[in-house]
Parts: sequence; C-alpha cells; structure tokens
Amino acid sequence: MNLHEIYSAAQLVASKYGKLSECKSAAMLNRSTLGYTAKNLLKNTAASLTKNGVTFTVNADGSITVNGKAAAKTDFVVFIGAPAESMYDAVLTLSGCPQNGSAETYRTFIQDMTSEYVTLAIDNGNGADLTLSRSVSRIRFLITIYGGYTAENLTFYPMLRYADITDDTYEPYKPSIDERLAALESPAANTLEINDADVYADMEETI
Repeated sequence: MNLHEIYSAAQLVASKYGKLSECKSAAMLNRSTLGYTAKNLLKNTAASLTKNGVTFTVNADGSITVNGKAAAKTDFVVFIGAPAESMYDAVLTLSGCPQNGSAETYRTFIQDMTSEYVTLAIDNGNGADLTLSRSVSRIRFLITIYGGYTAENLTFYPMLRYADITDDTYEPYKPSIDERLAALESPAANTLEINDADVYADMEETI
C-alpha cells in the first residue's frame, strides 16, 4: 500500500466514524515512520555557547536549555541552511518554545534568508504555522532571549512538523532516508582505514 492509498483509507474511515482530523494525523505520522521523513523536520546543528551572559546548552536530544540574565538581546541560531525538499508547499507547524514567551522575554523564529531576513513564523509558546514557497532557498531557526530577562533552566524543544500531525510531543530530529543513503554513498563511508600496527599484530598471531 503506498502513501496515497494510506491517506485515502484514512479519509474513508473518517467519513464513516467522523474522526477525520485524528485519522489524517495518524496517516501523516505513518508517512513519517514509514521512512519518508522524520516527524521533526528541524535539524539542530548548533553547539553550546555563552553570549551576553546567557548560556545555551545543546542537549543530547536536540533540546536547548538556557540559563542566565541577558545583558542585551541575544540570538542563538539552531539551524541555518537550505530547506529539505519535503518542506515545500506543505503547511508546517513550528513548536517547542516554552509557554508565556513574548517580545520582552523569549521567542523562537523561522526566517527566510534567501535575499534578506524575512520572518516566516514566531512561536511564543503556542506554536505557529507557516508554508514555504519554492522561492525560499535558505532559512534559519533561532531562539531569542531579550535584554534584561533572566532564564532559569528554560528548555526549548525545537520542532517543525507537518501541521496535519496534531501530536505536538517533541521528537528529536532523525536523518531522512535520503540523508542516510547519501552518507553511505559518500567517499568517507566507502574508505577502509587500515592501521599497519594492527596488521602486523594479526600476522604475528597467525605465524
């Protein structure tokens, strides 16, 4: 059964039982778990740092914990680069900012950097939807802590998912099938490193 058939089956069941949103969400999530792409489309490429009195700690699961009082408006870029092909022409939901964010405390942004900084979505803690047109060739996701605000173990769980996936539970980014295949096809993956000392040791054991 292909993805179109899965989605069509979900619509059929929904029309019978009146739960279209739930079935549609399940179908979209299956689209992720079947390997088409991960639930979380946002790859965290940042490293921990301290800036303007604020420490941003990148955790093993891709979340970011923030501590300290911001001496000035402080941006922490989590991702910058080209959008994945699967992001285009789909309604996406940005989530993961702690509740009660604002222009005086903290927020997260996705910006179009194709020609200039254009804000596409802002999350204050309740999520935000956006759609990427194919004219957008470069984006960035960032966390902003505003001057004077003191963060105390404030953890962000940055996630960008298809809006049809209604479950906003955080899931770390996972490489797509295309990324995994590209890694396997890279010259580095096909190079066997041989240590001369190990070879001689093996030879001595067999003599």
